[in-house]
Amino acid sequence: MKNITKTTKTILFASLIAAMILSFSTMDFADAKVQTENKGKLYIKDKLERAPDTLTDEKRNMIRDHIVDLSLVLKEKLTDGSIPMVGVGTDYKEESLKVKILKEHFSSEKLDLYEKRIREIVGNEVDITFIPGSIGTYTVCSQNGDCEPIQAGTRISIDDGLICSMGFKASYDSKTGFVTAGHCLNGDIGGTGNDVGNPTNSTSDKLGVVYANAFMNNTYCDCIFVDASESVSDRIWNGVDVSGLLFPTVTDSVKWEGIASDGTADIIDTFETIAAEVPGAGLYVTLGAVEIDQDFMPGDSGAPVYEDVSSGTPKFAGTVSGNQDGNGFYVPYYRYTNAFSGLTFTFT
Repeated sequence: MKNITKTTKTILFASLIAAMILSFSTMDFADAKVQTENKGKLYIKDKLERAPDTLTDEKRNMIRDHIVDLSLVLKEKLTDGSIPMVGVGTDYKEESLKVKILKEHFSSEKLDLYEKRIREIVGNEVDITFIPGSIGTYTVCSQNGDCEPIQAGTRISIDDGLICSMGFKASYDSKTGFVTAGHCLNGDIGGTGNDVGNPTNSTSDKLGVVYANAFMNNTYCDCIFVDASESVSDRIWNGVDVSGLLFPTVTDSVKWEGIASDGTADIIDTFETIAAEVPGAGLYVTLGAVEIDQDFMPGDSGAPVYEDVSSGTPKFAGTVSGNQDGNGFYVPYYRYTNAFSGLTFTFT
């Protein structure tokens, strides 16, 4: 190498630079990192790795504040196309703000523009992770059936409309009943009323009436409370006793019991904003969803989600809401208690 000529060195150096440029131009999005001057880092990934929640309180609060900021404009920006976001949450591995961008708009040129627009909303101090995504769907269906007694996870319908699953026994405003998914309320999307039946709302099988609804176009809780006209069990339909409340962390595993499916899954995000569609009713945004690594099935909406334990009595975690990009999301119990001041879940 000592005898190599200056010309040869120049050619080798130029070839190396060309190879580096070619490599970068064909680089996959996965794990690409960009450090921009006076800004947080930008991570561009195909998908996220599951990682434990190691955020400091300061970092967690900062990211959650930004999730709220973006959730307020998510549907508007998606609709007008200025920022086609379909989800906002946390990338725990990189301790950054996670933003899902519609797959068809996921290109390096567009992401550069979207970052600028997002930073106009959240500022420059936070790191951002972009991943491709799609609009989710809430897990509704038109399946028929019947069940007795009224237990968590059994089949219900609201005004001969959407078939869903009962959530869990609760008390609110001196009334005793149960909670379920807000998007199951057909009256909110063009139905005829608030009667809840088991499952077809005939006079003989009326179970109660929707007393409180928190599901709106930009909703903080995909939830409703039903004032029951019949007795309600505090057991899940397959015989599981539940006691206490499970605050979600990304190291937890949970189970669910719906009319269409049941299963076990790991929590992968604890505070996410999701854009999803109710079939035939349009686009809705849910703040504060908990994301798991399994899909729910149509009809599971409102079903109870609870702690996965090898022995003992599990804790109640929340209710099924829907799916997005191969993962399910549920409403944590505290979104109900925030939406309906004074609501309590009833355990014996």
